[in-house]
Amino acid sequence: MCQFLRARGLLVDDPDLHQDADLVWIEAAVDALPQPVASEVRAWVDVLRSQGRREGEFHSWDGIRRYLAYVQPVLTDWTATGVATLREIAQQQVEDALNGLSGHERRQLAIVLRSLFRSLKRQRIVFRDPARNLPVGDLKGIPRSVPSDLLAGLLDHAVTPLGRLTVALAAVHAVSGHDIRAIRTADVDLARGTVEIRRGLLRHTLYVEQFTHRLAADG
Repeated sequence: MCQFLRARGLLVDDPDLHQDADLVWIEAAVDALPQPVASEVRAWVDVLRSQGRREGEFHSWDGIRRYLAYVQPVLTDWTATGVATLREIAQQQVEDALNGLSGHERRQLAIVLRSLFRSLKRQRIVFRDPARNLPVGDLKGIPRSVPSDLLAGLLDHAVTPLGRLTVALAAVHAVSGHDIRAIRTADVDLARGTVEIRRGLLRHTLYVEQFTHRLAADG
């Protein structure tokens, strides 16, 4: 019956029965925050959906959910310690939120915090941006490449061209296992000598040297 009515334009869907699951999660997460922090975070969500004072990049609901999932524990901690509004947050509190984190987890939280306060500053909701000078990346623990003799031993144990390329990306360029698993064939550009690393909504271009380029060509 529904198919019959829909085909003739006679069926009106109830929006309450077809809510986006990510949107429902976002609304519940924001509502769980005390006011006015909840309103401030909701304003940030509006900016990510290009509904703010200035036109910006449009984000999907699932992308916004990932952003909010990273920052939700930080917001909860801040409000639990007496923060009444994000206007009170200082640079030291933002930096403290990243203490103890490293690698992909630290990078993603830094990106989200910068997005949050930059958006609120542009919307004139906060007076200063405490995350403006926040470095993106794990600057305290930059991984080092593997020595050449150990690299040779690792390559001997890789029996396929793809395996040898994986070793080179991890050992020479310090690409994490998480990033390697996200690489697609189309991300490897032999003509330019680059590999595109996918990190959520972001893209990082890796310029490979001759050795890794040869392994990529063999693969």
